[in-house]
Amino acid sequence: DRICGMLARQGAAIGTLYELTWMSLPNEDARNQFTAAVTTAKQKMRNRLEKDERDMAEQMKRVVKP
Repeated sequence: DRICGMLARQGAAIGTLYELTWMSLPNEDARNQFTAAVTTAKQKMRNRLEKDERDMAEQMKRVVKP
């Protein structure tokens, strides 16, 4: 429960920063750049998670043998 609460508070804080940033952008071009940056950040996180999952699977194969 503590970790879930911490993650919920962190999500709210990040959401607030996202909204403040979005609202302060001066024009559509800046908003398009912001959206592109968000997409890039999500892709990098996804790639890192997939790499971590592959690495963990390889480690488990060495530990757990059929």
